[in-house]
Amino acid sequence: YIMTFYNFMVRNYLGENTPEGDLAEDIHRKKDTFPRNGQGKFNGWYKLIRDYLVRHNACQECLAVFEGCWEEYVAYEKKKPKIIGGGAYAKKA
Repeated sequence: YIMTFYNFMVRNYLGENTPEGDLAEDIHRKKDTFPRNGQGKFNGWYKLIRDYLVRHNACQECLAVFEGCWEEYVAYEKKKPKIIGGGAYAKKA
């Protein structure tokens, strides 16, 4: 299972009265067009998502919140155990 940045934000921050919660709400409101990243290639996805936010007139504070949330997301993804194979007998790497 790939935790996309969209899912990470919605699961962790949606409904919070914080700048991160505001970003999660904005992302959730645009769920049909917000980019859903795949596994790995964090730098490319970072640029794609940041460019999306800029194109949709995100303010500087919003972009700063994105930066912090992105770092948190990448750290979360990198510490997850890697699964080799699939199914019920998958082995952790």
